[in-house]
Amino acid sequence: MEYDIKLAGTPFDDGAIDLDRLELLAQYLHDIAKGALQMRMLGTSANRGRDTKQSARALNIRLRGLSTGSTVLHLECRPFRETLSGVQGNLFHQEIIQRLPDQTPMSLIMESFQDALNPQSSGEMLDKYLLQDLQGFKKVFLNEAQTLQLSNRGSLPEIELRLQDFQRFKQIEDKIPQPQMVVISGQVEELKFSKAKVTFIPKQRPRLYWFLR
Repeated sequence: MEYDIKLAGTPFDDGAIDLDRLELLAQYLHDIAKGALQMRMLGTSANRGRDTKQSARALNIRLRGLSTGSTVLHLECRPFRETLSGVQGNLFHQEIIQRLPDQTPMSLIMESFQDALNPQSSGEMLDKYLLQDLQGFKKVFLNEAQTLQLSNRGSLPEIELRLQDFQRFKQIEDKIPQPQMVVISGQVEELKFSKAKVTFIPKQRPRLYWFLR
């Protein structure tokens, strides 16, 4: 699937991009896509270990070219149905997992920014770690006059970002409660090494599922 990133608003947006900015852009695109994918599969974006061969393939985004009209980067990436197989998803968000095969790394990036920008969004697919990655994306901007647009050529709602938008991401992060340590009494029903999955039966409560990291 094909996507465009358009940088506009400064004299430097002239159909070219410095290699150091391109490297920075590529790193944050990868980090956001990885965190968004983990949110859907594990319920957290905090697992920041090295990519496996499968995840590296699934998160691959290729630059197909540049064009003028400001600076437009043409990207492509494959849907997850072609790159992920036999992967257990987040048990609490089956409806989200059902959509995942038709999504791509870039569509998850766009969805994450859309959730963060939309005051009406529940934000259930955002956590502190992913919001920090979204905030880090502001380093791509040269100044407050610059805009960055993400688009799928009409298939998805276009995202337009400015530096001032990143203040909202920080506000959302600050509202998320800090993790708390709790003690749960019960028994372990299942421990799967292959999926790092634990099923726990607490006393007088429904089963709990989580993934080790």
